[in-house]
Amino acid sequence: MSLTRVAIMTVALALMAGACGDGTDTSGGATDETVRELQSEINRLKAALDLATTGTTSATLATETTLGTGTTVPTAGATELLPIFDEVLTALAERTNELGARATQANTAWENQASTYEATHAVFTDVKVQALALSLAAAELPIPPELQLRYEGLLTAFQELADSAASLVTGLEAPDDGTLRKAAADRVSRWVIAVQDAAEFG
Repeated sequence: MSLTRVAIMTVALALMAGACGDGTDTSGGATDETVRELQSEINRLKAALDLATTGTTSATLATETTLGTGTTVPTAGATELLPIFDEVLTALAERTNELGARATQANTAWENQASTYEATHAVFTDVKVQALALSLAAAELPIPPELQLRYEGLLTAFQELADSAASLVTGLEAPDDGTLRKAAADRVSRWVIAVQDAAEFG
């Protein structure tokens, strides 16, 4: 296994762990601080990956390309790394199933007056933070331009899921009849399915 392949695997696994934690319910304690900590970890890992693949953390070599704000990798390794990106992004996509289930369960409990506002708000907030973390982790993977089209739909679905999860919180807080919250819950469910569909590479 090449150094580049090992570096990608190491960084990807660390991103997955950082994005999703240990799966523990952190209701009531999840805040935007979690996102800031994740971004800091991503930046550190990006620098480590740059060093492993290019020997530098500042210069972009002529043999490299950059996609968005992601870390650069030598384009010659794109074909070799495709199975790794497939595996990592599929694993990230699988994490959204639990988020969708938690959002649906919390929304249903609120609808049936079986949960308090505080408890529902805590779950929605945690889902929001976790969805954003997954979206960031996927977006920060150093995907070469040759593979961009392959993953474009999945990265878009991750972003839409994060946006929809954020709307869960604002919908619950809105002084309406629940229309915004219900619409957000429906979007979360749809985008969870979209993420799963987009992660079926073939």
